[in-house]
Amino acid sequence: MSTERQGIGRFLDQAGISADHSSIERLARAVKTFAVLPYENITKIIRLATSSGLARARRMPDEVLRDHFRWYTGGTCFSLVNTLKDIVCELDFEPQILMADMRVGENVHCALKVKISGTEFLLDPGYLLDEPIPLNYEQATYQHNPMNVITLEPEETAAAFNISVIRRGEKKWRYRLKMAPVSESEFLQHWDRSFSMNMMNSLTLSRVSPSGQLYFSRSRMHIVKPEKRKTDKVRGLEAACIKQHFQIDPDLVRKALLILEHQRNSSQDKP
Repeated sequence: MSTERQGIGRFLDQAGISADHSSIERLARAVKTFAVLPYENITKIIRLATSSGLARARRMPDEVLRDHFRWYTGGTCFSLVNTLKDIVCELDFEPQILMADMRVGENVHCALKVKISGTEFLLDPGYLLDEPIPLNYEQATYQHNPMNVITLEPEETAAAFNISVIRRGEKKWRYRLKMAPVSESEFLQHWDRSFSMNMMNSLTLSRVSPSGQLYFSRSRMHIVKPEKRKTDKVRGLEAACIKQHFQIDPDLVRKALLILEHQRNSSQDKP
């Protein structure tokens, strides 16, 4: 069995998926288990700095799963979606890749669409959705979770959904999900462009935990709960903080920080 298939097999064992489960149960178990992988760009920063070319910088499913099992890492939306796609294919579904626009630009986010018995479901591991969400083209869908409410509002043409979050009564738009699937080649082009985005200039991590949504950005640790938000400045303590909240190996964090520091120094040295 190939390394990649071994990783997917181990993942499916952890998810407890069996032939006795219905199609939606198998998909839901896979998505719930996969949601444990955090959103993080530590591995992306390291991979880019140590690879010759963008094609080699892409972290494929075997690497994403192998690194998660030994280091508790995850990936950014492109590597997470690509990995979940292979897992879902292993379960005999036919996922389609969708691109999304955010405030920072077009085609900077991605997700999956899976059809079961005529109903389409959204899978978005990059945005930490831990269950398949049915897509209703006639009216808005409200998906409740312990942290907030996710809303999916179809556009009149049914060409896209606008995804927002409602927390403490405040609604914030997050992204516009385009429903026309993209080819693998187009997906890879968008993936390659993501390596030059501003998010590659600092560490960013996020995951949902029993203590709330954990969000790390620009040497600040945010713990967001339905009723409050706590923020701590951790400059100089990033590795220990990320180990505490994300379990990621501190050596990986320090390596990524050194790469970012070197890039900043090189940029300043240019005339």
